[in-house]
Amino acid sequence: MSVVKATINDELFSQKKAHQYQLSVLVGADSLLYLVHDQDMRILLLKTYTFDSTAASTSSNSTAALETLSKDRFLQLAYREVKVAHISQKRAFVPNRLYHPDQKRIYLDHVAQVLKHEAVRSDDLSLLRSQNIYTLDQSILNRTQQLFPRSKHFHITSALYLGYRNCCLSNAANLFLNLRDQTIQLFLFQGQELLFANAMSIQSPDDVVYYVLMVFNQYNLSKDKQLLQVSGDLLENSDYHRALYRYIRYIKPTASSVNYTYSEANRRQLEKHHFFDLMSVALCS
Repeated sequence: MSVVKATINDELFSQKKAHQYQLSVLVGADSLLYLVHDQDMRILLLKTYTFDSTAASTSSNSTAALETLSKDRFLQLAYREVKVAHISQKRAFVPNRLYHPDQKRIYLDHVAQVLKHEAVRSDDLSLLRSQNIYTLDQSILNRTQQLFPRSKHFHITSALYLGYRNCCLSNAANLFLNLRDQTIQLFLFQGQELLFANAMSIQSPDDVVYYVLMVFNQYNLSKDKQLLQVSGDLLENSDYHRALYRYIRYIKPTASSVNYTYSEANRRQLEKHHFFDLMSVALCS
């Protein structure tokens, strides 16, 4: 079962003008988020669903995602452009010089077992001179392709890489953390050069602290000087934030790297870093 967690609706949104709008969708194991913007990058509609975590199975949450995709009336409209990002932990960056499109599954076999219900896809990250190879639920892929025949599909780490890269300060260590669906994505850049990227499943704030401090130790980052920028469900004064703050002095929200605009009435909600990953989907191509 899915539950609407948040809805942001601009008065300028018109279903009759959907063919002029662009839609970004983020599909995870425990949630589905989508955003509609016009050609001027004004956010007209943003909606988030969470799935019943008590169901505690991938198949049941996939069913909830499929039902949400089928029943939400705004997702039945014909948009000018649709980009769908998927959250999964099975992924790997492969340099272009080593990549062969017919061997995507083989690359992932070295990382994790690919299951029968999973499709294997890749994103071309030209700035990284690499392919981001990943799995996603085949049924979700089929349904989104039925709804949006010309849709483009990506992995969340591709969107986050592009979004975080735009936020990097030159000649500095830039560390980012995103939390979504009990999964964290960690990125470390030196300037705009990616040094580290990984996604890990977490069960508690202690897990987050462990993985973040592992990066600090591996790259000799100072807990008293290094800034950690956070996004997604890692909210200020949450258990996760308090646990990190015991060890790391400087933590701040990540500002959006896309030049969206929005109404004054929606400013408070949309300026939050909570939707950084969803907002970064527009950067994928």
